[in-house]
Amino acid sequence: MLNALKTKKLDESTVYQLNFKAFYKDIQVKYCGWNNQKIKRMYNKQTTSYTMSDVHEDIISDKLKIELLEGNVEHYSYHTISQFIIKADHYSTLFAQNNVGKKSSSPLKAILNGIYSFLKTYFFKRGFLDGYVGLIISFSHMVTNFYKYIKLYELNKENN
Repeated sequence: MLNALKTKKLDESTVYQLNFKAFYKDIQVKYCGWNNQKIKRMYNKQTTSYTMSDVHEDIISDKLKIELLEGNVEHYSYHTISQFIIKADHYSTLFAQNNVGKKSSSPLKAILNGIYSFLKTYFFKRGFLDGYVGLIISFSHMVTNFYKYIKLYELNKENN
């Protein structure tokens, strides 16, 4: 990646993607949907900007070229289980606050969404192949999604 960054002639009408290899502690996450993510990270500030989203913001790339740079970024996403818990609470709160009065929710929706999220990450995205790390990630996705919708339900009830 460093060589690509040093030698690449950058074009101001191009948004560049970087290939991310995700890690928990020093363990590479190869499944769970975290493997080899192509994430837009480089752009000309005079040409475009980030979206104004609280969670998973993105670079606006309408009418711009998108190019993947060679190499990899090693992203050490989490170092402790506590960081998963903190982020689940934070992201679920942002989701609920951003969607209160706009989306409906219920306890059943929260439960079903959480279960589906676990199944999707652990089985369909083969998180089980990442061992206990895949279990942590899948469970974290489940908890985050449950809390997103149960917090939204609570906020919608309070605002009626």
